[in-house]
Amino acid sequence: MAPSQPAMAPEIIWFSPSDEYLEDPLKTLSVIHESSYSKGMLGNFHGVDAEDEDTRVFVMAWRSLEHHQSFMGDASYVDFIMPVMDSMVGTGVITQVLLDDTDELQKALTAPITAFIYITMRPLHDRAYEMYPLVEKYRQVLRTIPGCYGSSWGPSIERKNTEVGIVGWRSLEVRGSAVLGGGPVSLILATGPK
Repeated sequence: MAPSQPAMAPEIIWFSPSDEYLEDPLKTLSVIHESSYSKGMLGNFHGVDAEDEDTRVFVMAWRSLEHHQSFMGDASYVDFIMPVMDSMVGTGVITQVLLDDTDELQKALTAPITAFIYITMRPLHDRAYEMYPLVEKYRQVLRTIPGCYGSSWGPSIERKNTEVGIVGWRSLEVRGSAVLGGGPVSLILATGPK
């Protein structure tokens, strides 16, 4: 049996953009890429929050949590983190996730629309009994929706009671039809993981 690969560890950062970032986001991403690609970053992505156009999002796709943490201890980390920090006004909201399905993550992140789903487990409840069946139900239903390009799910590193889904969509309209009143994803919310 082949040894298992460590889980990927994409880092999702929600932030208010600086003027410098807004002037040329691709320049910033290029600097970030150049300083990190040999240190374990597989790719970086950026976008605008569709519900709040004043908010931006970075997704830094790390090969593993170990790669990311090792790079954080390296002297060259400053060359990576300074452009990230210069892109933001204030601090960002960071969530790092452990994921095993690289292909699904790539489909979700390269789709025209990428949605992020945060599911928080209730206190004193069992993850295996409640959270995993719900996430599996989402996976199954999302696979059947035309216009859903892929979904990748995993636990948050910072919030032990939270599971994060990264879902790719063809358009906001397709996402809305699936998620809002009566759509297949909204029915999961109404009925639970049965």
